Formats: sequence, structure tokens, C-alpha cells
Amino acid sequence: MERMRNEITDGNLIKAIVFLSLPIIFSNFLQGLYNVIDMFWVGKLGAAAVAAVSLSFPPMFLMITLGMGVSVAGTILVSQYKGRKDHEKSDFIASQTVSSVILLSIVLAALGYAFSPVLLELMSLEDSVFTMASDYLSITFAGLPFVFFYFVFQSLLRATGNVTTPLYVVVVSIFLNLVLDPLFIFGYGPVPAMGVAGAAIATVISQAIGALIGLAILLRGKSGIHLKPPYMVPHVETLVKLIRLGAPASIELGSISLSFMIMLFLVTPFGTDITAAYGIGTRILSMIIIPAVGLGMATSTLVGQNMGAGKPERAEHAAKIGMLSGFSTLTVIGIVMLAFSAPIAALFIEDQSVVSMTVHFLNAMALSFGFIAVLEVITGAFKGSGHTFWSMVLTLTVLWVMRFPLAYILAYHTSLSFEGIWWAFPVSTVTGALIAVVWFFRGTWKHKRLIEEHA
Repeated sequence: MERMRNEITDGNLIKAIVFLSLPIIFSNFLQGLYNVIDMFWVGKLGAAAVAAVSLSFPPMFLMITLGMGVSVAGTILVSQYKGRKDHEKSDFIASQTVSSVILLSIVLAALGYAFSPVLLELMSLEDSVFTMASDYLSITFAGLPFVFFYFVFQSLLRATGNVTTPLYVVVVSIFLNLVLDPLFIFGYGPVPAMGVAGAAIATVISQAIGALIGLAILLRGKSGIHLKPPYMVPHVETLVKLIRLGAPASIELGSISLSFMIMLFLVTPFGTDITAAYGIGTRILSMIIIPAVGLGMATSTLVGQNMGAGKPERAEHAAKIGMLSGFSTLTVIGIVMLAFSAPIAALFIEDQSVVSMTVHFLNAMALSFGFIAVLEVITGAFKGSGHTFWSMVLTLTVLWVMRFPLAYILAYHTSLSFEGIWWAFPVSTVTGALIAVVWFFRGTWKHKRLIEEHA
């Protein structure tokens, strides 16, 4: 592992990107299976159950993203201190990050539990859908602290270049979810059938076990980060700096979640079938773009460590390699999607009307997949260099200046109807990617000296 960490700042960049991105991609793919496994088994309960889980995801994700900005800030600083070989400072930042994230997660869990029914009521749902969505959310919010630690553990180790240990923990967690999902949804022996609520219970239990394993690994200190209890005592100045650096990342991540919630307000008036198609389509999309997300994370680590090592040109070269490989890979995946969208959609639900609508959604987005990769890599480079504000502005532009207004106009003021929402995705993605490329090649992002400012 130490040799590969040296490869990040001194060796072959292509080798480093492959080493970092492949385990992250595989880990994220397995992580995405949480949602896909839930959707697969819940799909056996019908369109109303699928709609309930689909509607539950954005409020839950919103609360997660509001608290993950501190985690993002911590991982940026850890990666740059690792690039500088200052291991003691990276352990201190990691410990401060963990303690602050745990406290935030408890507060956000309470807020989410209290206010999620209000959000669901605003959507004017059918009674059956509302009840199932409310049950699902109440359980997942109760387990939110485990979810937070589960993710921050993975992020901190990836920032050091250790991408294999998080992968092993994800494998264990996914296996547990795979076993527990059908058990709690349909029941067996003394375990009663709990339907949609059972899917939430299975996910919380499996992620809680993963979080406890991660805690043991960090306390042991043999995997790149040593979590030290004395370092976890809140240090006000450091926490302020983490919040300042992480606030734009929270806004960015929160805006992504909020955009899906707002899009649901556009989708739900078209009925349960359209809502179910949107839910299935976005879940499939979340799996398809995993290579892009993995490359973005790998790029963030590479840029962060090379900026910390005082090698901005090498950081830029790493991002260029990430963009090219991401665009090529995701474009090929998009072409394959065009050929197999119907059988893929049919895996999630038997209702042919919902399958047909989902196919239209997937086909509309397919050829824009490569541009999603470009956006992910560039925002990853901006974050790794410490420009979380720029990353936020880019994301807000794509979602709020382009996607949502376009979806509203096309869906409610043209003959496209609900398919206008589908087409808003690729148009905003391609336009945003072109803006990002111009912004990136200006090169001003390379001049920030983050850890000097932090010191």
C-alpha cells in the first residue's frame, strides 16, 4: 500500500488512476446495490411500493448531504497532508472529522424523523403510498448515525490512497443486506412480513455492522488513518475551518438531493406509474454512472495529494486522464444501454406500462453518459484542490439554472408532457459539461494553497 501511495505523487499516473478508481468503482457498485436490491424486492409488492421507496430516497439523501460537507472537507485536508507526508496532522484532521460528523448525524436524524412526514404531505400522495413511505423514512432516519460513520470511514481511507479496505467492508455489508432484505420484506419462520419497512430495517442493520467494523479498523490505525480518542475532542478552530471548507460541499450535495425532490413535484402529478418509472430510471442511472463517480473520487485523491506535494501540473495531468477515460467508458455504456434498456427496466417491475415509460427515460439519457463522467472528474479535481465553492457553483448551475426550469417548461408547456422531464436530464448534462471543460482549462484552480491556509 505504501508503494502505491508513492505512485500517486511520483509514479505512473495511469497506473495510479487504475489502482484507485477500480476498487472505488466496484465498491460504489456494491454500495449502489443497497438501493437496487431494495427496489428489486420491493418491486414484487407492486407499483405503489416502488413509488413509496422512490419518494423516500430524496428526503433521506438530503439529510445525509447536509452533514457530509464536513466529511468532504476532512477528506480533502487528509489527502493533502498525506501528499505532504504529514501523517500526524492527517490523523488529527481525520479524528476531528469523525467526531463532528457523528454529532451532526444525531441532530440531522432527529430533524429528519420529525419533518419527513411534512415533506411527504406536500406531495399529495395516495394514502397507501404515503403510509409506506412514512414507515420507510422513520426507520432509515433512526439509523442515520450508522450511515454517516459508514460513509466517512470509507472517504477518509480513500483520501489516503487505501481503496481496498473500504471495499472489503462494503462486501460484508452488502452480503448482509442481500440476506436480510427478503427475510424482513416477506418474512420467514418467526420473522413477520414487514413489506417496505422491512427493506429499511435490513439496510440499517447491514450498514450499522459495516460502521462498527470501520470503527475498529480506524482505532487500530494500520490502514492509513489512526483514529485517536484524544484527537476527537472538539477543537474549535479546526472545526470552523472544516465547516468553512465543507459548507459549499454540503450545499452542492444537498442541492443534488433537493433537485430530485423538486423533480418529484413535477413527476407525481402525472400519476403513480410515471412516478414509479422515474424512481426506477433514476436508480438505474445511479448504477450506470458509478464509473464516473469512481473516477471523480480517484481524481480528487490524486489532485489532493499532488497539490499537497506541491505538484499542480501533475494534478492537472491526472484530471485530464480521468476526463478522457471517463468520457470513453461512459459513452460505450450509453450505447449498450440503448440496446438493452427494455430488459433492464423489466428486471424491476412487471407492469409493462411502467417498463415502457422507464425505457423512454433511459434512452433519452443514454448518449449523455460520457458528459456525466466529464462533470464528475472536473468537480472531483476542484474539490481535491480545495475549490469546493467552484464545484458547488458548477453543480448548482447544471441543476437549478438548467435542469429544473427546462423540465418544467418542457413537461407543462409543450406537447412532450412528462417526457419533457426525461429530456431535461441530457440537455442540462451536456451543456454543464461543456462549461466545466472551459472552466477547467483556464487553470486558475491550480493556484490554491489549501493546507498553507489551514496551517
